[in-house]
Amino acid sequence: MSDITKQPANNISSDDKKEVAKASAKSSVEGAKRKTFYKSRSRKLCHFCAKGILKVDYKDVNTLRKNLNSYAKIVSRRQSGNCNLHQRHVSNAIKKARIMALLPFVKD
Repeated sequence: MSDITKQPANNISSDDKKEVAKASAKSSVEGAKRKTFYKSRSRKLCHFCAKGILKVDYKDVNTLRKNLNSYAKIVSRRQSGNCNLHQRHVSNAIKKARIMALLPFVKD
């Protein structure tokens, strides 16, 4: 039993330690570049709240067209910047305007 010798737990050579240090430094530099690459986006304001409009009129076609994309689909809240209340009013007004033939259902 006395033949068993204890080996050190740390078998990493100094060259390996240098490579690990370089790799960690390189990854931290890349991480810093990624953080500066993305810009923080400011929150869009609801156009209707800013102007004090309480109810969206289905006959106001110009305002409703701003909430449609090129395929005549209703634009989402995230893209339009509308609040939850006004987005619901806009979608209902667009649906009414489509039934009244003021707005198209699909792209021409």
